[in-house]
Parts: sequence; structure tokens; C-alpha cells
Amino acid sequence: MKKFRIIFGLVRGFKKRLISNFVFNILNAIFSLFTFAALVPFLQILFRTEDATKSVKGGVINRMWQDFSVSIGHFVDTYGQVNALVLMCSAIVLLALLKNLVNYLSLLSIAHIRSAVSSDLRSRLYARILELPLAFFTNERKGDLISRMTNDLMEVEFSGIGTLEALLKSPVMVLISLVTLFGLSWKLTLFSLVFLPLSGFLISRIAKSLKNAAKRGKGTLGNLISLIEETLTGNRIIKVFNAEQSFTEKFEKQNKAYFRLMTRLYRREYLSSPMSEFISLVVISILLFAGGRIVLAGELDGKLLIFYLVVFSQIIQPARAFSDAIFKINKGVASLERVNEILHAEVTVKDKPDARPLAAFNDAIEFRNVTFGYDPTRPVLKNLNLYVPAGKVTALVGQSGAGKTTLSAMLYRFYDPQAGTIEVDDVPINRIRRD
Repeated sequence: MKKFRIIFGLVRGFKKRLISNFVFNILNAIFSLFTFAALVPFLQILFRTEDATKSVKGGVINRMWQDFSVSIGHFVDTYGQVNALVLMCSAIVLLALLKNLVNYLSLLSIAHIRSAVSSDLRSRLYARILELPLAFFTNERKGDLISRMTNDLMEVEFSGIGTLEALLKSPVMVLISLVTLFGLSWKLTLFSLVFLPLSGFLISRIAKSLKNAAKRGKGTLGNLISLIEETLTGNRIIKVFNAEQSFTEKFEKQNKAYFRLMTRLYRREYLSSPMSEFISLVVISILLFAGGRIVLAGELDGKLLIFYLVVFSQIIQPARAFSDAIFKINKGVASLERVNEILHAEVTVKDKPDARPLAAFNDAIEFRNVTFGYDPTRPVLKNLNLYVPAGKVTALVGQSGAGKTTLSAMLYRFYDPQAGTIEVDDVPINRIRRD
């Protein structure tokens, strides 16, 4: 349930569109129920395969069915079979038109949500990249960050938000179909529901392994893109030191690791649809046998059993769509977790509540007992003291890596010292606004 809360948390600001999508899905389910399924037994009456006035056993739906059968029989007797056939075909066309219209409107509402959430995440990521201190980028690989802002964000849109349609639509269609099935034969429906927990358990087991594989795959892809970025940036150095073979071997190692991970991921993902279809066909076969025995016992009309099986078959597609959505949403959540690692990364360099603008620089810049290291366990500067008077030129001389650039980076507040203070005119720079 946690992964559903994560995805729905992204769309909580679109309540009106979600409600309209829910209404359209209800209408779509109702029209789907009658477009073809309800007309199959009607055609049996139309062609007079059985006596329409024959008494049937059962509850409300059976009695409604008998009344409707009688009405259709009278219509055929009065206007003829050809006119009745025209009426039936016209009804199918009208219902199909209405069904596809509401389906289009439901997809349209989800499309807006999908695009809006993706755009919002993209904007938040870019703003966060600009806000985070340089220390964050020192510890992260640029290629992996690019992968999170492109591949992972696309995965969230397609596999996360893109599955909302199935998550919202499938349960409605299944629920309305189940209500109809219970009205037709509660015994047969209860019998069919016995198999749902088993199929749900099998699908959930594969879905869990899919999420873990997807997250590892995204991490490996990030490493692969980082290596490509390093190769493009340092291509001249690679050639100077004849390091082509070394980098090729390194790339092939990463590439093969990604290949193995993605092969396992696709193996799990593609297993969901065949498994769902196989389980569905097994259940229908069992229902054919059980329903046939109920009909032979005289507890259900034979035409209603056909209607029952057609309605039950309508559950299969949304149920499969829902199970596929569970697989895809695991991939989307895995990518969203990688995106959130950037969005929720700590901003370590912050303004103090009483920070003020830098009005002027009149006296001096002073480093007092400053200690700093990019790795806190290996300081670059230890207890450094430096006095830089205003209006004078102060030169810093030292070998590469001694910390000259680091001093200016701390003065810009790209980094804060681990110990000591930096002051401008006796004001600590953490009490001066960063801008």
C-alpha cells in the first residue's frame, strides 16, 4: 500500500480531475457492460432459438431477464425480425459511441494530471540543483544526476503517473461487473472468488522483486552515463596517456552489468501478463464446468450462463491491466525514490535567521582557526589563520592541492568550515546573506 500512497501523494492537488475521471470510469464500465455482453443473449431471442416466455428460476435479474425476453419477443412478432435486428445493431453502435466518448474523456483528465506532475517534478529538480551546495555535487557523479533528471523522471511519468488510469479505472469496472455477477448467480461468483487470493499472491511476489531489480538497474545506468560523461570530458587526456583500452574495459564491465540487470528485470516484467492470462483462462474453464452443472440442475437459465461468462470475461482485461499497473508502479516508485534523494537532500549551507546583506567592505577579511576537508576525516586546511586587509593585494602561494581555491570557495560560502570562522569586517559570513 505504501507505493500507492507515494503515487497518489503526487496527484493530491488534482481532486476535481480525479473525481471527473472516477465518474467517467463508472459510465465507461456501465456502457461496457451492455455494449456486447448484454446483447449476446438478446440475439438468441431475436433468432428464436428458445421460447421467450419460458419460465425461469432465480432472483431479481432472472425475473428482469424473463420480462425483457417477453418484450423482445413481442417486438419481433409486431415489427419482424429484420426491424428488430436493425434496432439491436443501432443500440450496439450507440452504446459503443457513448462508451468510447466517456473513455476518451477519462483519458484526457489523466493526461493533464500526468503532464502537470511531470512538469512540476522537473521544475522542482532544477530548482533544487541550483539550491544545493557544491559539497553535494562533490560526492555525486554528474552522469548519475543527469540520469535521475532524465531517465528516472521519465520512468516516474510513464510507469508511475501513467498507471493511474488503470489504477482508477480497473477497480470500478471489476466492481460493477462483480455486482452484476452476484445478481446473476451468487453461488457461482463466490466460487470464482476463491481463486483471486492465490493469483494476487503470485503477482505481488513478482512485483516486489521487480521493484528491487528496477532500482538496481537505474543505479547501474547512472554509473554508465557517468562513465560516458567522463570519457567525453577527458577524451584528450585519455588519448594522451593511451588509456583507450583501459576505459573500454571499464565501460564493457559496466555495460554488461547493466545488460544482466535489465534482462532479469524484463524477465520478471513480461511474466506478469502471461501469468494473469493463464490464471484467467483456468478460472473461466472451471466456471464453465461449475456453471454448466448449475444450469443442468435447473438453477440458472442457459442463456444467463452465457451472459454470466461474457460479463466475467470483462473482468479479465481490467484485472490484467491492474496487475500490469502494479508491476509498472514498482518501477515508477523505484525511480521516484532516486529523484527524491535529490529533492530531499540536505542544504548544509544556510542563511542564519538574523542574516543581513553585505552593506560594504571597509576593514578586512579574516580567517580564524579555520579547519576544512572535502572528506571530514582528511582535512585540507588545519587551524588556518589569514588576515586580508581592505585596499591591499594579498597573494596565496602554494603547490597544487594545498587549498588556495578552497579558501576562495569558503569565502563564497560554497562550503562552510568544519571548525573556526570567516569574518568580513568582524561579522561572521554565516550571518551575512549568501546572495
